[in-house]
Amino acid sequence: MRAPHLRLLVLSFLACSTGMALRAAPVRAEVISLDQLEKSARERALQADATLEQAEAVVARVHAADRPHLDAEAEAGMRPGSTPIEIRDVNGDAYRVSAARDLSTGDAWIPTARYGIDLKLTDSLYDFGRTRAAEDAAKQARDAAKLGIVAVQDKAARAVIVSYLRWMGAVAEVDAAQDAVKDAQRLEEQVGRLVQAGARPETDREEARAETARATLAQIQAEASLVAARNVVTLASGVPLTARDVPDVSMLTGPPAARTRPEGELEALQARVTAAQVALGAARKADSPVLGGKIQVGAYGSNILLFPAYEAGVSLTVPLWDGGVQSARERAAAADLHATQEALQAAQRLRDVEALAESQKSSDAAAEAGLAAAEQWAALTAAIVPRTEAAFAAGEAKLDAVPKARQTARTAKLTVIQGQITRIAVRLGLRDLPGH
Repeated sequence: MRAPHLRLLVLSFLACSTGMALRAAPVRAEVISLDQLEKSARERALQADATLEQAEAVVARVHAADRPHLDAEAEAGMRPGSTPIEIRDVNGDAYRVSAARDLSTGDAWIPTARYGIDLKLTDSLYDFGRTRAAEDAAKQARDAAKLGIVAVQDKAARAVIVSYLRWMGAVAEVDAAQDAVKDAQRLEEQVGRLVQAGARPETDREEARAETARATLAQIQAEASLVAARNVVTLASGVPLTARDVPDVSMLTGPPAARTRPEGELEALQARVTAAQVALGAARKADSPVLGGKIQVGAYGSNILLFPAYEAGVSLTVPLWDGGVQSARERAAAADLHATQEALQAAQRLRDVEALAESQKSSDAAAEAGLAAAEQWAALTAAIVPRTEAAFAAGEAKLDAVPKARQTARTAKLTVIQGQITRIAVRLGLRDLPGH
């Protein structure tokens, strides 16, 4: 007879020492809203994704490359063979020209100081669509990056919603387990009094103690599951939760409106395909001719003499051969387009499969009907419990009838809560429903 007492004491000690119990109304409990966790998850997703920043940088770079460039250049050096000398034409006008001596003379290696400074303005006047194609590709990539970040944020938010609803279900499981322990302890006390009065056999006392031990073990297991569910919420949202934090149970009676769009990932992939198509077109135009213009003004000197320098003109550059760089660029762009198209097709096939599975799951109306049935079952089982307890007290029912009736009532109550959680999930448009 002492062994059940020992087991009960050990299990009770474990339940107290783990510190994992989360009461329905704990002292200083802090209600954590779903909105708060979703906001944190979206902010983390935005901070962790640098694709938009990279895309904006590419757009800025393309715009900058298309603008006129103004450069200042200064140089100084020494070299032989550039000594300025004065000559006169037939009219007697004097000119300064650079002269050099051949190697047969001894002063052919005498250096001459050279220096100068100028400003140069260059611009691409017409490049046969090269810059326009590059700009379109950069903008399409930026738009795809924006949609991609929204899809990532929606995915993070959905993960938070699913983990939050599972956390809510785990809290309900712990509450039910705690109620079961209390019921088992009260039944054990009642049976003890009846045994002492000679109204029940001694074996009923042992059965009651065993039921208390079983309920205590179930409570420990439920509390461990609650800790795991709470940790998943922390991982999904980035918000550290403690044992005193509880979910917002008001959602059970007032489900929120859907805030995430499951089709966001498909839209992002479609935008990436469009961007890849435009990028391939830009790659094919990367070797187009370029008509450029240049204006340069400045001065240069030789020894102590200073001369003006200016230039204005246009040039046409036609690429002839680049060692295969252009063809490699086009192949890379085509490969990227093919990979993106394959990813989109795979996502579409997956979405078709999910849509087929979704059609077989509960709709909003079905969820409401299931919840109504669960509520009716809970009301009926709750009414059975007091009648069973009265029958046991009168000696008209066996001992196991009481815990069975109570367990059935708790199961029905949990089914109601699960039905409420399912209704929330359906209204939020989740495909991966908690517990499914």
